[in-house]
Amino acid sequence: MKNDLKMKTKNYIVSIYTENKLGLLNRISSVFLKRRINIENLSVTKTETEQFSKFIIEVNVSEDQVKKIIQQLEKQIEIISAKCSINNESLLIQSRPVLSIDKLQHTGT
Repeated sequence: MKNDLKMKTKNYIVSIYTENKLGLLNRISSVFLKRRINIENLSVTKTETEQFSKFIIEVNVSEDQVKKIIQQLEKQIEIISAKCSINNESLLIQSRPVLSIDKLQHTGT
C-alpha cells in the first residue's frame, strides 16, 4: 500500500503565460500526457498583447506531481511563467520571475 498522505490529490489550477507560437498547445498537453495526468479543464486566451497567451489548466493531482509539471513546463523556451494555485491561493512553485507585458515589450522579447 502506497503512502496515502503523499499521494493525496487535489484540484490545482495551472496558469501558464507563453509566447503565442504554433504547436505550443500540443507541447504543453504532452507534458501532462507523459505523466498520465488527465486535464479536467482547459482555457486559452490572448493577453493584452497578441504575441502572448495565457493557458489555464485544471488537474487533479498530488502536490509532488504539480511541482514536477511546473518544472517541466518551465523548461519550454516559449513559456514565460508557470504557476499553480489551489482554492484561489497561489503556491510558491515558480522558478522564474513573472514578467509584465510592459517589460517584455520594452526588452524586445
